Amino acid sequence: IHDAEDADIYDKFSRKFGEGGVREYADNLTELMLDKFFDFGSDDFKIRLAKRSDERAKQTDQDVIQMNKDITDYVVKVLRDQYGTTSGKSGQPAYWDKGVESPKIKQEAYARMVNDGSKHPPEVYVDVLGIKEIVTQKSNWPHFEDVFNIPMKGEAKGKAHYVGWLARFNEIRRIQAHSSGVRTYEEADYEFMKHIRFEFYKKRNAVLGIEDVEPEA
Repeated sequence: IHDAEDADIYDKFSRKFGEGGVREYADNLTELMLDKFFDFGSDDFKIRLAKRSDERAKQTDQDVIQMNKDITDYVVKVLRDQYGTTSGKSGQPAYWDKGVESPKIKQEAYARMVNDGSKHPPEVYVDVLGIKEIVTQKSNWPHFEDVFNIPMKGEAKGKAHYVGWLARFNEIRRIQAHSSGVRTYEEADYEFMKHIRFEFYKKRNAVLGIEDVEPEA
């Protein structure tokens, strides 16, 4: 606990309400002891631990879906705020025309929109790697740096953009979208999601003036 990061402490020991909160605290402390004593803990605890493994995968699925939406929503909001919604000579709203310089991103988003038969605007269909390119676009980066500049653990210093986490998040999103008995979350995926959710929502909420560290599950 002494060496734990803020994200770890928040995940396991943030304030929880109700009778179940006390048991969850106790279980989390007991789980820490398992690193030193493999047979530590009651039979009831071990049953709950096995059940939590399945629940953790389901919760991570939900977290990935929600975070993917929140990332897109935030990017679109910033582009709208910065460039406006007035249509230019291209016939496209300024936030889409100027905020997204890549023709490839626009074409792929439009194709997904058509294939989906959706009435939603094309920006909804920009994938995570497209978001990464939009965020680091030279004209956009000053507007996104405060939220999206998140170094990953062990990442080298001195980079212009610390957005490699988006590529890593995209890998995990593909697990969620195509989960199977063979393709499942690994412990490193859970650790990454815990870290990146904490950092992203902390930064985003600070910019938006939201008090909560992250949205409630």
